[in-house]
Amino acid sequence: MIGITLLCGCSSVSSLFFGPKTRVWVNNNLYPGTDMFLHCKSKDDDLGVHQIAYDTGYSWSFHDDFFDRTKFVCDIWWFDPNNGGKLVNGTDLNIYKSYRDITECGHKCFRFVKPDGVYFLVFQKMELKYPWPKQ
Repeated sequence: MIGITLLCGCSSVSSLFFGPKTRVWVNNNLYPGTDMFLHCKSKDDDLGVHQIAYDTGYSWSFHDDFFDRTKFVCDIWWFDPNNGGKLVNGTDLNIYKSYRDITECGHKCFRFVKPDGVYFLVFQKMELKYPWPKQ
């Protein structure tokens, strides 16, 4: 009985035993010389704030929980050099949701931050998922 409670009651324990790790990449494809800032977190993990230079990225890996409820929400912001350095930001972007992404990208999920929004690589095609809010 205790073993069943531990296995089902704790996602970090159950995820150690089921399935491969998932890796998410978030790439800066804005403008040369333009850094972006990324802050991602899940229910259990806060990945901190990362400054990402143009044409580079940040990635992390994890085990999805047993019930496919893993979700990473990110805030992304940058200063637009073509608009007087104006702040552009997106908040609470669902960068990874296991029940959606396990079929769309498997265990290797690529995100691309571009001047018009955040794109996901879905079934080997780029899809604009989050356009930047109108300022």
